[in-house]
Amino acid sequence: MSTPLVSVLLPTRCRPESLKHSVASLLDRARKPDRVQICYAVDRDDQETVQLVTAKAHGPVYVAKQRHGYANLHEYFNRLVDLATGPRLLLWNDDATMCTDGWDTIIADHDPLTILDCDNNHTRDMVLFPVVPAAFVTAVGHYAGSPHADSWWQDIGRALGLIREAGIRVHPDRPALPGATG
Repeated sequence: MSTPLVSVLLPTRCRPESLKHSVASLLDRARKPDRVQICYAVDRDDQETVQLVTAKAHGPVYVAKQRHGYANLHEYFNRLVDLATGPRLLLWNDDATMCTDGWDTIIADHDPLTILDCDNNHTRDMVLFPVVPAAFVTAVGHYAGSPHADSWWQDIGRALGLIREAGIRVHPDRPALPGATG
């Protein structure tokens, strides 16, 4: 693969069918799917998912020796950024669906020093799928220090005035989250 336009950070556990749908939506809607790097994090004890991502991976796979769990979700993201080679990092969920055609080139066309906010079915004040410049992660020294990685980058982007709407629509399959509208 040539240098990716974007690296997708995707921790997953025990949802292979949802994962297949989610990844397919990313690749099917990308203008240059060969330049989308998907970095997977899976737990060693989830062998069905380990086998799926290693057989069909579109990028590197981090297999955790021990389960970090949701309380330490940031550990997966911090390992994934070590594997990512794209200039932009998209936080992704295995239950999300990409709705915008050409999302990868839309990201690439934005100012490289902004944090992008993808539109979703939650209130506009929730940045659930931030696109973060890899250079910012290098400067900070890690992706996140808590499981709330999306809020972490949202807060940084807003505090510095560097957050912009990406013009990309994502559908997260999480209607129970606070602020959900559909």
